[in-house]
Amino acid sequence: CHMLKFSCDNPRGVVSFMDGRLKPIGFVRVDDPHDGDIAAVKAPAGIHGDIIVAIRFGPLWAMMAPAGVIARKLEHVAAWRLNV
Repeated sequence: CHMLKFSCDNPRGVVSFMDGRLKPIGFVRVDDPHDGDIAAVKAPAGIHGDIIVAIRFGPLWAMMAPAGVIARKLEHVAAWRLNV
């Protein structure tokens, strides 16, 4: 399984990459993420990659880790919501 990894040295690259794929399918950028929104977040210790994609779950961000799904309080770089 190949996972995309980005560096905190260039978070704009991550945001641009995600914008280019999410906006055409109906997502909009948001400043205050809610449950179900997705975001580029700063990865917690033990996760490969500096910035990863996660889903908002209450006050936490859910993401894939080597042992499966985990949820942590993390700082988001940018977030998107499906505009329905």
